Formats: sequence, C-alpha cells, structure tokens
Amino acid sequence: MGNLYTSTTFMEHNSHPDYKYEMDAPTHEHDGINPSCGDELTLQLRVEKGVIEEASFTGHGCAIS
Repeated sequence: MGNLYTSTTFMEHNSHPDYKYEMDAPTHEHDGINPSCGDELTLQLRVEKGVIEEASFTGHGCAIS
C-alpha cells in the first residue's frame, strides 16, 4: 500500500486520469470552484434506484485536484 501514491504513479494518473469525460445524460451534476487556487471541476453521476451506476468529472486544476 505504501507504493500506491509514489510521485511517479501520482503524475502518471494526473496525465491520464480515469473517469475524466463528459457523461451522456447524468442524473446529478455539481460544479465546484476553489477561489483560492482556481481549480474548476464538474462532477457528474448517473444514479439508478439509489445506486451510483456511473461517475465522471470534467474541468481543470492542479495535479492534486
């Protein structure tokens, strides 16, 4: 577990993030802006019968976001 968040792994994920796409017909959507650093993200979910079936995000920000 200690190697899960190495700087190499972290930067590779930042370059090719999973789930970064605009979803077709989300049931829920939330925009988030961090005014202190300028990060802007939109979270999209497709929820069916109380279960998250799909999740995605779009936006831009620093590597940590």
